[in-house]
Amino acid sequence: MLHNQPMHRSGNESRARFARQDPLPARRSQTLCLKVHTVKWQEYQEAVGELYEQLDNLGTVHRSVTIPDKVTGQPRQIDVLVEIQAYGHTLRMIVDAKFHAEKLDVKDVEEVLALSNAVGGSKTVIVTK
Repeated sequence: MLHNQPMHRSGNESRARFARQDPLPARRSQTLCLKVHTVKWQEYQEAVGELYEQLDNLGTVHRSVTIPDKVTGQPRQIDVLVEIQAYGHTLRMIVDAKFHAEKLDVKDVEEVLALSNAVGGSKTVIVTK
């Protein structure tokens, strides 16, 4: 039988209701053996490219491409370029894979943004480990 009466609870009643719930069942101890593999920056860059290729309907993904600089014409290396066709326009997403042990600083971010602007990037993504 349903009642259409509103329920009013104070915060204390709500907390008491949650406190009465049974705790989660204890988990069994499991042993996990992993083969340690040192990843090199090239492998990391490839893995980032594979990640973007696996995203459905994102666009055309190119790994490790060279694009001429808009101003100087010099070749610029891009880790991952995603070209998206939308409403008669091509959007270029520049993805840069950073494999650094330390945190990125402002200079690192500015360098990637400058690279993206130099090759006509519409969006810029930095992937770090």
